[in-house]
Amino acid sequence: MNDNYINQKLIDAKSNYKTAIMPLVAFTVALLFSQTSYAKEHTEVSSSQMSDVKGAKYSRHNKMKHMIKKLQLDSEQQAQIRAIRKSAKVKNKSSIDSLKRYHKELNLLIKAEHFEVEAVTALHNANQANMTQIAVTKAKTRHKILQVLSEEQQVKWFSITERYQEKRMNLSK
Repeated sequence: MNDNYINQKLIDAKSNYKTAIMPLVAFTVALLFSQTSYAKEHTEVSSSQMSDVKGAKYSRHNKMKHMIKKLQLDSEQQAQIRAIRKSAKVKNKSSIDSLKRYHKELNLLIKAEHFEVEAVTALHNANQANMTQIAVTKAKTRHKILQVLSEEQQVKWFSITERYQEKRMNLSK
């Protein structure tokens, strides 16, 4: 009789355990899924919000989408700007390759056991013409793009670039 009593108490304890645990497990699973869905909803950032994210990087495609949206470019302007940017990319190809080599060499000098000011200075001076060429091409490209824009769009362009530069300056502080 004592064994039956103990067995009955064990069976009762197991059933009570299951009934007590099941709501807790259900609550935990529900909480887990609600947090992941909340995180997913709040981590998706639109391309227009990307500029507010510190250190965010965009592809050229997203920058172009942003420009089209903010400046309300028509299809002819979009085609002209794409052609200008593509031309600049082709012209800058060798300069960009040179700049990549410069950065690799600079990183080697930085990682060296002893820092050599003369070597860094010589490397920088050797690449100065290349850096100037890249800067000139960027300026020409921006000038050509401005020629495609209407006066109203140019005002918006300058407003956007000024805000961007202010943010960059504030981030560097």
